[in-house]
Amino acid sequence: MLPSTSKLIAARGLWPGAGSVTSSIKRWNVGSVGGLMSARCYNYSIPDVAEDFPRSIERAVTLGRERLDPALRNPDYLLYRCRRQHFQQCLARLPDQSVDVLDVGGRIQPFRPLLEGRVNSYIAVDRQLEGLLDVAAKGESLPFMDESFDFVICTQVLSYVDDPRHFVEELRRVLRKGGYLFMTVPAFSPQHHDERWRFLPDGLRELLRGYRQVDIVPEGGSVAGIIRSLNDTLDQLERPLVRKVAAGGLIPVLNWIGEKLDCNGRRSQRFTANYSVIAVK
Repeated sequence: MLPSTSKLIAARGLWPGAGSVTSSIKRWNVGSVGGLMSARCYNYSIPDVAEDFPRSIERAVTLGRERLDPALRNPDYLLYRCRRQHFQQCLARLPDQSVDVLDVGGRIQPFRPLLEGRVNSYIAVDRQLEGLLDVAAKGESLPFMDESFDFVICTQVLSYVDDPRHFVEELRRVLRKGGYLFMTVPAFSPQHHDERWRFLPDGLRELLRGYRQVDIVPEGGSVAGIIRSLNDTLDQLERPLVRKVAAGGLIPVLNWIGEKLDCNGRRSQRFTANYSVIAVK
C-alpha cells in the first residue's frame, strides 16, 4: 500500500502551514537506507516545501492508481493493461524472501501495491525531488554501493537519459547477482517533453548484453500501438469540449476494439508502441 500523504510529509520533516521554506539538505530516504548509500554526496534545495510537497504527493498517488488500474477511457489503457501483466510475471520470478527494491524514476510508483508484504526496503530515485521520491540523483550516477538491490524498477525513463548504455550498466551495478530488472521503454509513440530516444528489441538486447538473461515483451501489437497513437492525438486536441467527448465515448470504444483485436501483441509488432524488459544479472 502507498503511504499516506500525512505520513510522507512527517517522514520528510515537513508540516502543513509552515509557510515558504527553502532548505539545502543532503539526500535521504523515507525509510532507513542503512549501508546502501555510497560515499558520493549531492546537495539540492527544496523551495516552497510545505506548499508543494503535499500537492505533489497527492497527484503522484492519484496517477499511480490510474496506471495500475486504468479506466477504459484512459488513452494509455492498452499499454497499462499489458504492463501490469508483465510486471506480475516478473514478480512471480522473484525469490519468496523480502527484497530490497530500487525504483528509478519512481515519482508515481504504480506497481508498489503489488509488492506489499514482499519488501524489505523500497527506495525511489530521480533527478528532481517530487511526488513519492526518496532520493534526488541522476540515474547515470546512482548514489548506492555495488550490489545493493534485489529488484530494480525503471519504467519509461530510458528515453530521457543522455547515455542509455551507461544508464543500464549503472542499474546493473547496483543489482545483486541474480537480481531482476523490470524496465519499460517506448518504441512507437508521440514524443513527450524532453525525450531523446526510442527503442526496438534488437537495440535493447545490445544495450543489455551485460545481463545474464534478457526477455523483451511487447506491450501490445500493432493494433494497440496505432490505437494508442489515435487516443493520444484525441487527448491532445485543443478544444476542451472535443476532448471531453473523446474521453467519454470515442477513446473507450477504440480501447475496447483494440483489446479484442490485439491479442496481447501475438500478431504484428511493426507498430508496437512500448516494450517491457525483464533482465537478470
